[in-house]
Amino acid sequence: MMMTAKKQFKLYKQKKQWVIGCSTLLLSLTLGAVDVQAADNSTTEKTDDAQLATANSPETSTAVPLRSTGTTEPQGQTNANPVTSQATPSAVPQQAANNTTQATAPVTPVASSTGPSSSDSPANWDYNYERIINITYQDHYDTNGGASSNYHCEKIIQMAENGRWEEVNWYPPKGTFPPGVKVPPVHFAAASPTEAANQRWEVSYVMRSIDLQTATGHQIISQVYAIHNGQTIDIPEMEIQDSGIPVAYHPRISPLGIQNDKVIERGGYYYLTGATLTYNTAGIIYHGANLSTAANIVSFSELVIFSAPINLVYQDLSGKVYNAYGDQYPAYAASYQNVAQVDYGQTLSVNQLYADAQKYLNRYVTSVFDDPDSNYQIYGYFDPAGKLHPIQSPADYPGFTDAQASSDGLTYQLAIIYRRYGKVDAPVTKTRTIIVNMPDGRQEQTIQEVTLAQFADYDGITGEELGTPTWKVLTGNEPDSNDDWETLTAGNHNWQTFIVPSIAGYTPNLTQVGAKTVTDSSQDQTINIYYTANAEPISPAQPDQGESGHSGSANAAGQGDTKSVNVAGQTVSKSSNQQGTTARLPQTGDQSSAGLVALGGLTLLTLFGLAGRQKRAPRK
Repeated sequence: MMMTAKKQFKLYKQKKQWVIGCSTLLLSLTLGAVDVQAADNSTTEKTDDAQLATANSPETSTAVPLRSTGTTEPQGQTNANPVTSQATPSAVPQQAANNTTQATAPVTPVASSTGPSSSDSPANWDYNYERIINITYQDHYDTNGGASSNYHCEKIIQMAENGRWEEVNWYPPKGTFPPGVKVPPVHFAAASPTEAANQRWEVSYVMRSIDLQTATGHQIISQVYAIHNGQTIDIPEMEIQDSGIPVAYHPRISPLGIQNDKVIERGGYYYLTGATLTYNTAGIIYHGANLSTAANIVSFSELVIFSAPINLVYQDLSGKVYNAYGDQYPAYAASYQNVAQVDYGQTLSVNQLYADAQKYLNRYVTSVFDDPDSNYQIYGYFDPAGKLHPIQSPADYPGFTDAQASSDGLTYQLAIIYRRYGKVDAPVTKTRTIIVNMPDGRQEQTIQEVTLAQFADYDGITGEELGTPTWKVLTGNEPDSNDDWETLTAGNHNWQTFIVPSIAGYTPNLTQVGAKTVTDSSQDQTINIYYTANAEPISPAQPDQGESGHSGSANAAGQGDTKSVNVAGQTVSKSSNQQGTTARLPQTGDQSSAGLVALGGLTLLTLFGLAGRQKRAPRK
């Protein structure tokens, strides 16, 4: 059918497929110029020859620390099924800063029409409807999440020839994306429209870059997606592979940058969460982790850093994890996980570390006993080899490298004590026994005692001494009370001087037992006191004449030479100033001596009586 009006212009085409730039420049898909007819209201434009854009050759990367855990299959669209090819993540060998930018693009409306073809083709062409593809892309995309503010729009118009649209594969110009980044084409499969309608597709590119920290710097992994209106692209989660950073450090999205995604741990492996791209009337929306969304997104970058959680474990001096409730309640052990984070390449302030350790110890004590207790103290720390390092000054605080590194993070093993002061060993008592052997056979004992004990700071948890013990002497009556003990001074830990009792007519072997200082190495002593009778001259007896003389002799004999000596009961003294009692033996010697004296006197009286009678007999 011939058109009523005819204008000649030069247009590049292939099988009724026109490529027109948004700037109204006509771009060809293949070489060659042909004459076509257009309606009267059409305009004639001219452009230089243009080559079909080809795919950028991706650079080969030998280390890709993220890998896809699945494949992305685009959702189909009736009569038009553009296949979205998800690029395999590729590494760009360059460093990027901690970026917080993401580029967005204006929303292009979606339109379709069942009316005549926009090219005003003859209405009686069976199924000769148009498929119009508008492709919008930025002038340049950056791995730091930015993109050029200049954007381009390419329009592809396909005329259905014999009810069929041919396959479309379109690539952005070289240089649009960074070198080494795999870029999928805008792809529409060959299709036959099942509805008498024109189709119009809006296509845009989205680039996501992951800046991954490594042991030697950074590695950037970029993915490019081509998405059209009405399409949903599911982006699977990706495993974060070994980056050469020690096992104590775990990957996470930097809190200082874009956080559309999240790093999760599963079975000891770490993954970047999956996401979804949608393109609807609201534009392109990135649906990330934690229900986060980013609208009209074109390009963004996320920084994955490696951080080690800081753990604090409180142990007693034997290395056992402290539990105020006992081993039967392991959940109440003095252990705190992830109290802080330290990024790889950074260190911790030793002062801050010690302050945090003290803070969490106080928190534990308060949670157990309801009140703080300053006697719970950090005594030191165990190094990774298990050696105990006491802390006596800030110079002894644990350093960054003193932590135990494992997959759980960096764990500081802190030695704690419950500081107490008191006896650290059993008291010892040193005894001096003084036995006084009286002339009448009795024994009187004086017991002198000095009790000593070592005192020091000690750990109330393990009982271990925390310092050099010092000796003290018991001066009171309560050995269990620290107040009844005194530090050793001159004269307060002696066996006191003992004065031997004086008895008339007798001489003791010792007149006194001198004072003596007592130490823990002193030996118990026993000292005996003996008396010796003094020698007295004896005068011969002169018999008296008469009864008076006899009577005087009898009286003298009856009275005898025995003298009474009063000896007070002996006091048992102790150097601790405690009063004892006197041990007195049975006094059997006194009774037997009195009986003998009486018997002797009676015998003498009898003899004197008989003699008197014999002398007076001759007078009869």
